[in-house]
Amino acid sequence: MVFPESIEIVSKGNIEGDFEGWEGETVFEISDGTFWIQAAYSYRYHYFYRPEAMVLKQGNYFFLKVNGINEILPVMPLEKVIKSKIDGNFNGFEGNTIYRLFDGSIWQQIDGKYKYKYAYSPRVLVYKFGKTWKMSVKGISVTVVPLK
Repeated sequence: MVFPESIEIVSKGNIEGDFEGWEGETVFEISDGTFWIQAAYSYRYHYFYRPEAMVLKQGNYFFLKVNGINEILPVMPLEKVIKSKIDGNFNGFEGNTIYRLFDGSIWQQIDGKYKYKYAYSPRVLVYKFGKTWKMSVKGISVTVVPLK
């Protein structure tokens, strides 16, 4: 694929794990170690396992291009990301629940969202988005604050 000179490829690899498209604030982990978050609301469902992807930069804007999907998605880089697992049972989000992670950090949900989803020691991403910390488990994101 050839792009005009004003477009630069800043990240290239595979999206880690199952890819199910995007909606809202979807976070993408690229195999080169970079993390990206959806920058504009759009909904697109398409399932792939570890599809090839690249992030393009034009001026101050970034776009995600996933192989097999014709449209591109505006994204923003995430620089502060903690990748861990919840220590023990996860029963979803209950509004103000406290979560201990395998890395020793402790986080409390503060946004009041409720969503039941059971899993034992699921993978978790905690990331700073603007001035706010978010926690994402199984594609569900909530606002959290660090306790330790």
